[in-house]
Amino acid sequence: MSVEEDHDDVMSEEDITVVESMTSQEHASKKRKFTSKVWNDFHWSRDKDGKEKATCKNCRKEYAYDSQKGGTSTMSRHLKKCPRLKMQDVGQLLLSTNNGELATRARKIDQSKFRDLVARLIIGKNLPFNCVEWTEFRELCSYLNVDVETISRNTTRSDILKMHKFQKEVIRKKLQCSPGKMCLTSDMWTSVNTTGYISLTVHFVDQDWVLQKFLLNFSPLPPPHTGQALSDKLFLMLNDWGIEGKVTSITLDNAASNTSCVKIMKSRFIARNVMSDTGKRNFHIRICAHIINLIVRDGLTEIDPAVIKIRLAVKYLKGSQRRKQNFLDTVSDLGMSVKMGVRQDVKTRWNSTYLMLQSCISYEKVFTHLRLVDPDYAESPNGEEWEQIKVVTKFLKVFYDLTTLFSGNKYPTSNFYFDGVCQIKVLLDQETTNDIEFIRNMAKKMQEKFAKYWKKLSPILAMAVVLDPRLKFEFVEFTLEKVYPVEREMKKEVDIIRKRMAALYKEYHTASTLRGSTTTNETQNSGTVNGGNSGLNGSAFMKEFAAAKKNGGQQSDKSELEQYLS
Repeated sequence: MSVEEDHDDVMSEEDITVVESMTSQEHASKKRKFTSKVWNDFHWSRDKDGKEKATCKNCRKEYAYDSQKGGTSTMSRHLKKCPRLKMQDVGQLLLSTNNGELATRARKIDQSKFRDLVARLIIGKNLPFNCVEWTEFRELCSYLNVDVETISRNTTRSDILKMHKFQKEVIRKKLQCSPGKMCLTSDMWTSVNTTGYISLTVHFVDQDWVLQKFLLNFSPLPPPHTGQALSDKLFLMLNDWGIEGKVTSITLDNAASNTSCVKIMKSRFIARNVMSDTGKRNFHIRICAHIINLIVRDGLTEIDPAVIKIRLAVKYLKGSQRRKQNFLDTVSDLGMSVKMGVRQDVKTRWNSTYLMLQSCISYEKVFTHLRLVDPDYAESPNGEEWEQIKVVTKFLKVFYDLTTLFSGNKYPTSNFYFDGVCQIKVLLDQETTNDIEFIRNMAKKMQEKFAKYWKKLSPILAMAVVLDPRLKFEFVEFTLEKVYPVEREMKKEVDIIRKRMAALYKEYHTASTLRGSTTTNETQNSGTVNGGNSGLNGSAFMKEFAAAKKNGGQQSDKSELEQYLS
């Protein structure tokens, strides 16, 4: 930087006079190289006495400067508290003159904010840590702001770990402040490289009556995956979060190791006096969507040959681009339009099999024609098998709709299960007398699998319905009358549910008294937890129940006062 540069936008007239009065010989000997970054915001000059000084470009504050010593710490401290710099927004552009023309210069970047945003980007989009070392990424950052400091993958990793630690403490505080019990869901997953993982999610209603859900852990789980190993891992996670004493239930699938895990967990909870006998009965909740999956998969074995042919046909079509084009050309030749794509299923998920069958029905003629014109294509269902697929797809739609409803994650679903599971039971009972033999056999196989879980599921699912203020016990009795044509069986099931509810209420009331809770406050807030969901209102049983109530059905022998008090 030269002292003869034009600085009239920031320097006083007196300073300019002093600088201009210097001879060219003096000036040449006084040239200095300023390498510190602070000189981006300071001007060097001499006063009348020839002493060196540094003037802030932003606020015009002057500091003594000795070029022999070269100290800039005073100027650095000034920049941190310069009032003119503080007045400028992060995204504000500063105007400066450049050869008489207006130019823009971006404000100095906040490096800590930049690193925080990069960490959030990597987490949100699942990018590799070394993306910050990509040449293209660094060029982009440099283009947006030349002052940006590049970071390494190790620095990014450290930033993400710090962010994780901070967020974990935020969640921990929310868990500690929650006054009620908590429900857990857990599942296992094996990656393509056969590494086992276990997840743990917590669900609870916080002190503001807002339904909360957090994925607490997703951790590697080395073999063996026994019930003992699973319970040890889950207790390790619960202790880490400090919520062992708040757990009221856990939802798991129907694997044998999970059943063993639940028994061990219940034993440890009871030994530590954090679970009562009532809690013991309601501790293990089975995944209803998984049960439906098992039921339907058993039923689909009746038409395995047709399903296998459809699966092979779809796999053949998706094997190459040429085959896909042949399929589209055939659709066009037959004067048809492509309404939806042909979907490929995942064997372990029956709902994907349902979607595959549904998508292929529209192209029955296309598959039949391809068998004639493509010598390599041989796996196509015959006419009888296509009819089976059509009937089965219609039959399975109820199961698919219920699976979709049960799998919702934007609303509470526990009050939907009883109604949906009862619909399945009634449907299977009806289809065991169907005129079509394979549907009849299919329903019987599904009924056997259903019976295995019904007795374990019905009481706990009914309790969730009783707590729904739209339904209560009336809907439970109304539905069980359809499930159990014999009145004695229906009353027996109702008595079991009533006893469970009484025990649960007694335990809850005792716990509320110990906490000093007031029933009035709980009642006032109970309606704000969930505004309701159209899924239950639209069910066949619900519509029939509403019509029965409207027409005076379900009459009670109690007086108006007795009904009110009850």
